[in-house]
Amino acid sequence: MEIQAECMSCFLSQVLKSIRLLRPNMENEEIVEVQKKVMRKIIHENHTKLPYYGKIVYQTIAEEIKDPDPYRTIKQRDNNLVQTLIPQIKQVLKSSSDPLFTAVKLMIIGNTIDFGAPHSFNIEEDLNKIEDATLNAKTMEHFRQKLIQSRVLFIIGDNCGEAVFDKIFIEFIQKHYPSIQIIYGVRGGPAINDITRIEADEIGLSEICKVVEGSLSPGVIFEEVSSEFINVFQNADLIISKGQGNFESLEGISKSLNLKPKGSIFYLLKAKCSVVAGIFNAPIGTLIFEKEK
Repeated sequence: MEIQAECMSCFLSQVLKSIRLLRPNMENEEIVEVQKKVMRKIIHENHTKLPYYGKIVYQTIAEEIKDPDPYRTIKQRDNNLVQTLIPQIKQVLKSSSDPLFTAVKLMIIGNTIDFGAPHSFNIEEDLNKIEDATLNAKTMEHFRQKLIQSRVLFIIGDNCGEAVFDKIFIEFIQKHYPSIQIIYGVRGGPAINDITRIEADEIGLSEICKVVEGSLSPGVIFEEVSSEFINVFQNADLIISKGQGNFESLEGISKSLNLKPKGSIFYLLKAKCSVVAGIFNAPIGTLIFEKEK
């Protein structure tokens, strides 16, 4: 996804939101200086894809508050919170007349947890409304067929907390589609509240499937991911891209001569800003489930 004019004000809002959360005593003048530093760096960035700019924003914040992983405590908190909801989540899945459909919806509801988004979230409220949530029926049918045909499923993860939902989905697939090998992609280092190998180990993800590292950004920057990540991405039969940052990175990749994957990509996310909501012609807050064209 190409950077849009609306994204510029969002970058500055993310700086303000992050510093107010992480360093509530920082003076207004200091916050403005951090915003200026971010904009100076953005001015010299020539890439058009959004993940490069997200990396600038959050690395600058980390540098200014002198903490390489400023969301670390929040990531642990979110994982712990969702782990307390596991019995409720599994009961929702168990009582469903279409467990795969519900499992997909649960994965998207998990994407509610995102500190890079301009809106707040209420995960328990979303869980209570899951029966009312709708998804693209045609996309769901394509996904069912691809799942049956696939040997390797690559899930590109996004936020902590959300990753616990992903783990439940992985366990569901392993039970009902035991022939599928599942590989899970994490960030290559701290990026907002996104999951890294550290948190994947803590919640037991790395105990149930292979974990590979991507880039140190809130999305996918292919020049920075591990060779293992690229190999899995290009050769998996089926790819699930979680969240808005990964969508912004991968949208349109089917037209790339060098990076086009063998398998189909399905985007699972909650529309959290007007730009992304506009792409899908849906209101902000809509659960999105779409296949890469």
